[in-house]
Amino acid sequence: ERSLPVFVSDYAFVRQNGEQLVTILVGRLYPSRAIFATVCDVKGPEDGSISRRADFFKESGVTKVVYKNDQEPAICSMITEALKRSGREGDGRPSETVMHMVPEWSAVGESPSNGRAERAVQQVEDMLRTYLHALESRTNQHISSSHDIVRWLVEHVMNMLNRYTINPAGISPYA
Repeated sequence: ERSLPVFVSDYAFVRQNGEQLVTILVGRLYPSRAIFATVCDVKGPEDGSISRRADFFKESGVTKVVYKNDQEPAICSMITEALKRSGREGDGRPSETVMHMVPEWSAVGESPSNGRAERAVQQVEDMLRTYLHALESRTNQHISSSHDIVRWLVEHVMNMLNRYTINPAGISPYA
């Protein structure tokens, strides 16, 4: 049992039919199991992804949280910026002490040690592929990875997972 909520995150590289579709930053906040997902044009600090993550932290209402990810510099720098923008204290670097956002690092080169993030990534990837395939089937057209609808679908997947999945407490993360 943890006394603080935990936020886990990792990058997802969604592929379909051999084509890399998009790079997505995926996260999950426990114990509510709220999902965060946004398309990243580049790994690392990028204004759009940082703003989305900062908004997620604000909207979650948590003021103290443990965040867990691998020690990849791209994620660490993004967390640093998102924390600053969300008005929370802390720094994404593992060598510094933080007051409200506490880092917990997976072992270097051991992505399975962050299994919660890996499961969230898989859930988002699976639902994104399903929705994209359904859309392509209905329109009888191939949708390229650069199409704006793919960005929208990632946000839609996040919203559907947050509103309609049920956590062990018997409620949705949105509730």
